[in-house]
Amino acid sequence: MRLGSLNLVDYRNVQLARLEFGGPRVFFLGANGQGKTNVLESIGLSSALRSFRTMETRDLIRWERPRAELLFGFEEEELGNAEILITLDRSRGKSVAVDGDKLLRFGDYIGRFPSVVFSSEDLRLSRGSPGERRKFLDLVFSSSSAEYLEELRRYYRALRGRNALLRSEGGDGELAAFENEMSLAALFLARSRKDGVTALAKLFANRYQVIGRAEEDPVLRYLADVEINAADDLARLLHDGRQRDRQLKNTSKGPHRDDCAFFLHGRDARKFASEGQQRSIALALRFGQVDFLRERCGTSPLILIDDVLGELDPERRANFHACLGDGSQVFATGTQLLDEDVDEWEVYQAKEGHFLK
Repeated sequence: MRLGSLNLVDYRNVQLARLEFGGPRVFFLGANGQGKTNVLESIGLSSALRSFRTMETRDLIRWERPRAELLFGFEEEELGNAEILITLDRSRGKSVAVDGDKLLRFGDYIGRFPSVVFSSEDLRLSRGSPGERRKFLDLVFSSSSAEYLEELRRYYRALRGRNALLRSEGGDGELAAFENEMSLAALFLARSRKDGVTALAKLFANRYQVIGRAEEDPVLRYLADVEINAADDLARLLHDGRQRDRQLKNTSKGPHRDDCAFFLHGRDARKFASEGQQRSIALALRFGQVDFLRERCGTSPLILIDDVLGELDPERRANFHACLGDGSQVFATGTQLLDEDVDEWEVYQAKEGHFLK
C-alpha cells in the first residue's frame, strides 16, 4: 500500500496543501510549530479515522472555519487505487467517503489502510500506567479486527452502565443484566488479547534483537486481571463482588484492568531497564505492531515517525534504519536532517502550514 497524494483544506494550521509523494520515504523538515506533525496526524487519520493526538474533532479544524477536508489518494497492488475523502464539520461531525461512496459501517473500513505512529510519547508504553498499555493493545487489535472493536465497545458500554448503577445504588436485577453483557464480551476480549499478545510478543522479540541486544532476552507478557475461560466466569465474579463494588462505586475487576509487562534478563523492565533499553523496547514494540498489522491486514502499514530520529544515539539510529527496510512507506518529521540521510528522503520544507519541496 502506498499514499500517492494528500490534499488538505482548513486542517489545523494548514489553509490549503496539495502534496504528491513519489518515493517510499518522505521527510517534513522545519522548525517547531510549522505544521509538520499536523500533516503527519492527517495521514494517520486515514487509517484510524481519529487523531493520535486528540479526541476532539473541532481541534482538527482550522481556527474559525466551519469544516476541514482531507483527500487521500492510495495505490494498492491488489485492490487498485482508492480515493478517501474525510470531512470534519463543527456541527455535523465526521463523514467518510471511499471512491465517492459514503462509509456507513466503520467495520468495513478497518484494516484497509493501516498505519503505525512512532513518537516520543512511546516511552510511556514500557514505563507508564497500565491504562496506556491497555490502550495500545486495544488500538492494535481493533485496527485489525472489526469484531474486536465491536466487542470492546460492547464491554465498555455495559461497564459504564454497571458503574452508573453502583453510584446510584441500583438494584441487583439491573446489575445482573449489565454483568451478563460484560461477561459475554469479556470472554472474547480475554481470548483475543491472550492470542494477540502471544503473536505480538514474538514479533516484538525479533525486532528488539535488531534494535537492542539479543542477549537481553526480551519478553512481552500479557497480565490478565482475572482468569476468564467461560462465558459466565466474569458474571459470577462480579456478582460475588457487588458489596465491595457498591462501597467503591466502581467495578474493581475485569478486562478493563488488564495489563502487559516487558522483561529483560527475566526482570521487570519498568523497574530495572535503563533509558536506552526503555527506548529500544518502545521502538521494538512499534515495529512489532507494524509486523502484526501486516500479517493480519495483508498489507504493509504506513510508518509515521514524529520527531523521533533525532532522539536516537548513532547505534540505535542505524538499527532503526535497518528495521525500515520492510516495504512500508515512511513519513517522518524533524527539525533537522542528518547529512547521511539527505539522499534517502523526499523532503518537504514546512513553514507556517505550507509545504514546499
